[in-house]
Amino acid sequence: MFVLKIYNNAWLVTHLLESNSISIPDKVAIVQRNTEYTYSFLNNEANKISRWLIHSGIKPGDRVILYGVNSERLITGLFGILKAGAVFVPVHPTSSYITLEFILRDCSPSAIILDDDLFINNDLFARYFFKSILLTSDIYSGNKTDKTTTWRTLQTYSGCSSSVSRISNDDLAAIIYTSGSTKYPRGVMELHKQILFATSSINTVIENKEDERILCGLPFSFDYGLYQIFLTFQVGATVIIEKDFSNPLAIPRILKINNITGFPGVPSLFAMLLRSKLLERIELPNLRYITSTGDVFPVAHIQRLKEIYPHINIFPMYGLTECKRVCIMPKGELETHESSVGKPLPGTHVFVADEAGKEISGVCVGELVIKGPHVMAGYWNNPEETKRRFRKDDSTGEVNLYSGDFFKIDLDGFLYFIGRDETFIKSRGQKISPAEIESYLCSLYGISESAVVGVPDSVLGEFVCAFVSVNKNNINLEDIFEHSKNTLSPAKYPKQIIMSESPLPKTQHGKIDRKKLREIAIKEFSGNRKL
Repeated sequence: MFVLKIYNNAWLVTHLLESNSISIPDKVAIVQRNTEYTYSFLNNEANKISRWLIHSGIKPGDRVILYGVNSERLITGLFGILKAGAVFVPVHPTSSYITLEFILRDCSPSAIILDDDLFINNDLFARYFFKSILLTSDIYSGNKTDKTTTWRTLQTYSGCSSSVSRISNDDLAAIIYTSGSTKYPRGVMELHKQILFATSSINTVIENKEDERILCGLPFSFDYGLYQIFLTFQVGATVIIEKDFSNPLAIPRILKINNITGFPGVPSLFAMLLRSKLLERIELPNLRYITSTGDVFPVAHIQRLKEIYPHINIFPMYGLTECKRVCIMPKGELETHESSVGKPLPGTHVFVADEAGKEISGVCVGELVIKGPHVMAGYWNNPEETKRRFRKDDSTGEVNLYSGDFFKIDLDGFLYFIGRDETFIKSRGQKISPAEIESYLCSLYGISESAVVGVPDSVLGEFVCAFVSVNKNNINLEDIFEHSKNTLSPAKYPKQIIMSESPLPKTQHGKIDRKKLREIAIKEFSGNRKL
């Protein structure tokens, strides 16, 4: 039985930083490029940003975009925005022009905090008359206006030592845009109290403590990366920031020299590390745990990581931006529930529903529905989609979040991901989950990554096409076809397999880009099926 711990008695997200700046002012909060930043330093910098924003006319509830790569300055910008009572909107700098323009129109930001080179090179920003903070230590020499300040100029702004008194934990703290499968992203509205509940629940299960050193190379625009900051600050620990994980071959050394205790990543990252075999050459006695979410974590990869580092805890998880986290594998339960993504967070209730949205009893497959204090406030400027996904329970008054993902829940309460509605392959009148096929392919020696998509077919409806990233010396195409044919049912057997020695393409959050792969498969095979 879990007991939910509330850390630091925080009731606003800003208190995660402010309380540490008082109780442990000289404790190192962030390490970036071998430079250490204390809690008191970060709080002082956030105060300067807050003061500038207020001085520039930013009001409580105004939206402020954070646009840049992971850095300590982006973090102080985040807390500075919240101290001013405003709402932060993290946007990844590799977002497409169309996506970026949509977000700018949709949330109508009043200011932007960004890397100066991104401002100079982006004519879209130049067309908007933002109040801007440029993340550079040099004096900006471009077309500066009175609405633009630089990092160095911020040194003249002091004061604003605490959060705006008018802000409560029921107020909006963030809008996080999720890509999903729709044409335009949806902005998930996150209240202070929802962020803090999710953070406390996750820390309760993972058991983070003040001596943790957590590695974060996941982008802050991705809630999985963003929440590493909140998780760390809530317990007064230290986070080691990397701009990104674009060079996975450097990660083992980073883990070693920084004495990392917590390593959050996505399955594709661990696949590349295992493929490199670099983890097998380095001892990591301080590493306490690995967490993984964002995609299916193949059982074969979990087993291999446990063989290399038997002392660590591995926490497969499942979540979505609309409620941050749903479930985590409890400590000591992995070996008996290897293909599960764990149990619901403390304070969370889940059930599976039929097509009519009604709860199904027994161990059946249905759409996962979540209820709890971390179910977010809906989508910004999108009432229709909010009504569809966030449905009020008339009997209890609670809001139920309909995830769009299909699960089953066993008799012990463990959750098993079956598939996402839009990724199911409709073949021969059956709905086929790519997750099951992908997990099997990753169990074959020599395959480090796999992704399965459906290709339109006039006879079958769709046929199964698999993409695999392989070590060519260990397996060939004929072996994969033969193993699959002997193991998988006829409906699930891949009719086409595209093999590559390179990693599969990724989204900006490090997930396998299945949308792109499906486009490739359709272009290659539609109308040219080989059975």
